[in-house]
Amino acid sequence: MLEKIFEETAIRVAQDKKNYPLQKIQNERLFAEPDKLEDSFCAGEINIISEIKYGSPSKGRIFDPELIAPVEVANQYVANGAKALSILTEPQYFKGSYDYLKDARRANPRIPILMKDFYFDPYQIYFARYIGANIALLLVRYLDEVQLKDFHDLATEMGMSALVEVHDAQELDLAIKIGAKVIGVNNRNLDTLKVDLETARELYDQIPPDVIKICESGIYERAEIDAFRRIGYDGFLVGTSLMKDGQPGQALKKLISG
Repeated sequence: MLEKIFEETAIRVAQDKKNYPLQKIQNERLFAEPDKLEDSFCAGEINIISEIKYGSPSKGRIFDPELIAPVEVANQYVANGAKALSILTEPQYFKGSYDYLKDARRANPRIPILMKDFYFDPYQIYFARYIGANIALLLVRYLDEVQLKDFHDLATEMGMSALVEVHDAQELDLAIKIGAKVIGVNNRNLDTLKVDLETARELYDQIPPDVIKICESGIYERAEIDAFRRIGYDGFLVGTSLMKDGQPGQALKKLISG
């Protein structure tokens, strides 16, 4: 499935390059520079990256944007304690849009925003910053060591954060090797799409202490957050459980308040 998504992403990015040539966007941005992710997480607090996610290959359509517009979801998240936003921009399988991100940034100038997409070309990092994101998602599984380091270094040079996502010990070793400062452990198996929270538990001790550690996927209850905070995780990326609730902002408020 992911191979097919990358193929179609390549077609989309080729069109993006025609609409927004690199020479135009590499030194421009549509919005002022927002706060960095690393500065937004606070020790002792519930640090959640709340996701705007209307669909996925495993769940199909999760929520209808006509019921609550993406910008309103973003506003609700920010009002109810999100430390950052993750916004899906892949249109076919995840029902995302670049416009969702631009609208959220326009309404929330300061909050860190992750453009959650399938990065395979450095152009996408420039484009993410251009439309208002300041966090790039780097999937270790789909980037070789040279690409991963180059993409990570490029994002850093541009003043962005790089969320380096891993799924197993081998990927984690590579993330550490290239100097990742923010590592997300995704509990979802990319082959089966099944979620196993043991993944984050098993990998935690292998992550260096000076790295920001984010637990991703499968978080539904405050008790789960508390358990992973006790282990030592600094933050959580939560999407499906919030969107499926039907009132994402209130779901986030409940998750934080316990």
